[in-house]
Parts: sequence; C-alpha cells; structure tokens
Amino acid sequence: MERSKEPQLGEGKLTVGATANVTADIIAREVVVCGNVKGIVRAKGKIEIKKDGSVIGDLKTAQIIIEDGAYFKGSIEIDRAADKETDNNVSPGTTFRPTMSAAAGAGPKNI
Repeated sequence: MERSKEPQLGEGKLTVGATANVTADIIAREVVVCGNVKGIVRAKGKIEIKKDGSVIGDLKTAQIIIEDGAYFKGSIEIDRAADKETDNNVSPGTTFRPTMSAAAGAGPKNI
C-alpha cells in the first residue's frame, strides 16, 4: 500500500480541530493542534498544542507552544534558520539592558 502524500500548506496555517484525528506528516507555516495528530509536524513559524490537543510524533519549528494539559510524545527540533529574518532585525545584546549612572556602580544589576 502506498502512503498518501503529506499535507503541504507551505505558507498556510493549519488548525486541527478538537474532534479531529489526523495520522499524517504535516508541513505548514503555522500549525495549531486542538485534536489528535500522529506524525511528523514541521512549521516555519510556530506549532501550538492546545490544552486538549495531543501530538505523537516529532516536531520541527522556530517556535513551540505547549499549553498545560496538552499531550506530547516525541522530539522537538528548534529551527533557528526559519526565524532568521526576524533575528536580523534585532541587534543582539541591546534588549533588556538597563541604563546605569556612574553613581550606581559597576557590574550586573538585577531588575
């Protein structure tokens, strides 16, 4: 028996509904799982597993959100290359750096 083609949405968003049972490999820009998925899930943007969602399989994405109560069994690979455009717009080391005066003293500070 030949395996059916995997759903490939490219730049699209796939939402697996609460009553859905999907057995397939999924490729999309963004994937939201409210039901059950068995298979490999790849997303350029993010994968979100909602509280009643279940995924059995490996995930590859730039961002992952797994809500309390969700079920996940498999491995997660964070793909920074997919999120590289966003990273290029942010200068490293400048975010969350507090301004200190000379009187404040040297060294790191907890804020």
